[in-house]
Amino acid sequence: MIRRLAVLTAALALASALAGAAVAAGVGDVDLAPDRGPADTSKGFPTAFHLIVPDGGSTTSSFTLRNPAAEPRTVRLFPAGASGSAAEGNLKGADGPAPWIVLADQDVTLQANESRRITFEVRDPGGVARGAEAYGSIVIETSRGVITTQAATIVYARIGEPASGLKARLSIILVIIAAVVVAGAAVGHAYRWRRSHRVPPPGGGARRDLAA
Repeated sequence: MIRRLAVLTAALALASALAGAAVAAGVGDVDLAPDRGPADTSKGFPTAFHLIVPDGGSTTSSFTLRNPAAEPRTVRLFPAGASGSAAEGNLKGADGPAPWIVLADQDVTLQANESRRITFEVRDPGGVARGAEAYGSIVIETSRGVITTQAATIVYARIGEPASGLKARLSIILVIIAAVVVAGAAVGHAYRWRRSHRVPPPGGGARRDLAA
């Protein structure tokens, strides 16, 4: 009876964590705090990864794992897919693989009150139209005997312009800035030249010589 109650409690905790995956995840005293992504327009602390991935390219993001407990804690950390509907607000993480999220499946041990920064890569998963989103998750997991508890933070990966297009725009902007700088330098040089070669009024030099 006690084991059944424990398993039921863990199952409810797992369901709650996965159903509420849009919030920063936490299990076994360890929590995951995502960085604010470029597509995150929410107020307050970030609760998910809102990223823009170049079409055919990749981007990176980071998060902080924190252990506020007075003892060391070990969690499993791994990427996974997501299911459900973003439009209906019921995305759930830890559902299948997500090879386009590049993060090693690993055990992480945090000492008491330790925080650790972790960076991962997100690639264009392919098959997603530009402007649309792919969904995955970063999962933290703890196991105690037969009980496994997971919590997931959703990754929203919006497909943006190709990296080549972004580079082309940046190149154009840099060329414009360089042209403005060169033009400004030329105007300044011309102004200084005119001042240094200014012709004195007729007879002005002779009068100064006589006064001297």
